[in-house]
Amino acid sequence: MESENHAELNRIFIWVNRRSLGTIFLKCLSHIPDSQIVSGIFASCFYDGKDREASTHDFSDFPYVYDGSTCTYSWAKSQLEGDYPGTKTLICKDLPSFLSGKHDFIPEGFRHTFLIRHPYRMFQSLKKSSISSYFPTSNLYEIIDTYYKKQFELKEQFHVLKYLQDHPQLADPNPVVIDADDLQNHPASILSQYCEAIGLPFTEDLLRWKPGTDVVKKWKISRQMVTAGLYGGDGSGFYKAAMESSQFLATKKLPERSELSIDALQCADMAMPYYEKLYGMRTIKP
Repeated sequence: MESENHAELNRIFIWVNRRSLGTIFLKCLSHIPDSQIVSGIFASCFYDGKDREASTHDFSDFPYVYDGSTCTYSWAKSQLEGDYPGTKTLICKDLPSFLSGKHDFIPEGFRHTFLIRHPYRMFQSLKKSSISSYFPTSNLYEIIDTYYKKQFELKEQFHVLKYLQDHPQLADPNPVVIDADDLQNHPASILSQYCEAIGLPFTEDLLRWKPGTDVVKKWKISRQMVTAGLYGGDGSGFYKAAMESSQFLATKKLPERSELSIDALQCADMAMPYYEKLYGMRTIKP
């Protein structure tokens, strides 16, 4: 018999891409009362439990941290579908590219959100990030083509959305689609509509928050991801901009094609047809 907590728990899954404001969005939603955040559990599975970056940090102040080497896709699915006593909302975030070809592990009982971002912004930002420091090449197209098995951003996002539409037994054949530019330029409108659509309370706390990393200590996240996100590379990690944020800032002018490096432009051109399809499927607009 299904437990009372299991039946009442509002389960939300947010599918994002690299450099698409996913971590800032998760930090924002961390201020939902009585919520539990699960970040990147499928990412830990994708990396096959390999500790890509050692850390000497004391994780005793991260009560929900786990060792990524224990992760399997079956374990991740069971964690997402399990009970969370005392919690009213379970909010999970991950990249669909980490679930490519393994869509049968998508958990049941969730409302799904797709946060998309224009490929020019996304890949220009990814090119400027420290991702190339983890690979023997600085060519962004080659990194994604070789090391991520051609799992180009937005393509995999579109495939997950279509899978959900084709499998209504997963509980959500009509996912929410939000564009990052809309979220940045009209946060009050987008967030209030979003909360209403998925059954979350909207408060002013979602529009402005304290900068810093303390919020991550309450997330369910692997030790390896915390290491890379908060302490990796030069000591700031992938989450640096998100952790320093205190609100959504309006976008700058969209980059011109001529402003992108050749490899970033190759990636953007691969992703653009899928972005245009997803953009046309937006369910929340200013």
